[in-house]
Amino acid sequence: MVTYHISYGEPRRGFDYKKLLYVLGILLALIILAAIAYGIYWLVTDENGIDLAAPAFGSSEEVATGTPLNEVLASLYFNNTNTVFLVDVSRSISDGGNLPVVKKALLDVVLPYVDPSTGTAAENSRAALMTFTDNAQTQVEMASFDESGEAVAAWLGAVNDMETRDRPAYIYDAVRDAHALLAAQDPEERDRRSNVIVLLTDGSDGGFKVIDPAGATICPPGVGAAAGEVCSVRTRPDGVLVYTTFNPAALTECPPLLQVAEGMACAESSSVTDEGELVYLMKSSDDVPNLMVHTIGFGREADQALLRLLAKAGELEGRYVYADH
Repeated sequence: MVTYHISYGEPRRGFDYKKLLYVLGILLALIILAAIAYGIYWLVTDENGIDLAAPAFGSSEEVATGTPLNEVLASLYFNNTNTVFLVDVSRSISDGGNLPVVKKALLDVVLPYVDPSTGTAAENSRAALMTFTDNAQTQVEMASFDESGEAVAAWLGAVNDMETRDRPAYIYDAVRDAHALLAAQDPEERDRRSNVIVLLTDGSDGGFKVIDPAGATICPPGVGAAAGEVCSVRTRPDGVLVYTTFNPAALTECPPLLQVAEGMACAESSSVTDEGELVYLMKSSDDVPNLMVHTIGFGREADQALLRLLAKAGELEGRYVYADH
């Protein structure tokens, strides 16, 4: 009798639905994590991919008394920004020996580009330096420190030559002029970064012009005197004539704090730019997109309310910082 053995091979396994569900679950979790990450990225960047998280918007703060001004100023120069450092150089800055402190703070902004061991340099950023009293002056044009040794040299020279002036500080006018400097930048450079004004002041808007009534004269062409104004002229040590406009009807006795010479008088003055006008300008994103203002109150006499207002005036909220001497 012959016996036949028929082999049907190994029995086939059924489809592993559990493994498929496990793989699909992992894929779904990865998709959810990617969506969350993208959502966070979208919230902290604008449509041009500008990083809006670095400057810690909306985190107005007061730095404790004793924090060095140089640390405060340097900490407000962020990556991916066009920054105008706007510095009050009215006479009060030099009172009590504060001018060297301000100069050191400004030097520390660029020292990381000269010597990397001194600090962290802002990347893909550009900066300009403006000083102001009753008018603003651009001391260093907007430039990138990491691409131009000339920009660093210009900054060092401007800080070294910085002097205070016996004039009132027109803060609103100065911030308006800093906004205009940003608006005048090449659109490609301006729009690909955040635009920042860092304001440093130790006082409030306006003040007193000290006038010598005996030296009153008709203002020469180009001074820009308003109707009814005349000029007081003085000669600087370098021989340059300096004209101060004033309205004779507005002269008054100078406050004792100014300690003016006998025979001198004072004329109270303030910014031409209205507060509401300035805030409206800053909120508009047409000329200067992604604008924020960081304000530093240097010393006890700084107008804290004004500086807090300006820190909130940009399209994006900036930071207010109190820095001690």
